[in-house]
Amino acid sequence: MRNLVKKAVIKLSIFVSLAIIVMTIFSLPLMGIPPLGNLLFPGNGVWKVPGELPTAERLNIAGLRGEVTVIRDDWGIPHIFAEYEEDLFFAQGYCHAQDRLFQMDMWRRQVQGRMSEIVGESMLSSDKIMLARGMLDSAIKTDELLRKMHDNGTLEFFSSFERYVDGINFYIGSHNDLKPLEYHLMDFKPTKWTTVDTLCLVQEMARQMSWNNHDLERY
Repeated sequence: MRNLVKKAVIKLSIFVSLAIIVMTIFSLPLMGIPPLGNLLFPGNGVWKVPGELPTAERLNIAGLRGEVTVIRDDWGIPHIFAEYEEDLFFAQGYCHAQDRLFQMDMWRRQVQGRMSEIVGESMLSSDKIMLARGMLDSAIKTDELLRKMHDNGTLEFFSSFERYVDGINFYIGSHNDLKPLEYHLMDFKPTKWTTVDTLCLVQEMARQMSWNNHDLERY
């Protein structure tokens, strides 16, 4: 009888220990990976990511003035047909978010010195370098100047610029439960897009296409 009780206690102890280990693995982040429970949860996680994009899509969105159709060719490149220019820029922002939201998000965070918010202390030195370059300050000042020029009537395209941003934000808001896989793996959510964010991307593209440090090298 004692042996049976002893075996039962041992089995129960093993079961409880395994249950604690499994719950720990599924509940706590491990080595930079978010909790597996969040990743594998059937109602969310890696199962809730955007599917394959349609080859033809008509955007029926409140706020659009006319009909907008997006046709994707064999290479997945979107071709946008719109009756009004403001709708065209809205659709362009929407399509860019469809295709590259995570990349766009990483670029703005890099320029704004905010990578350590999601990656951790390992990116602090990089964030300090990016902030010291002044690209974020430049984007903010450029945005302020463009708004002043728009308000006094000397700049026409700023409204289209804002519509582009509206398209990005509409995609983010309407796909809250269908985030790209990378957001699930890194356990964070995309935040609202701004005109300053777009100007930050322009700054980063200009830097990557033209910048080098060869003049700092010693031969």
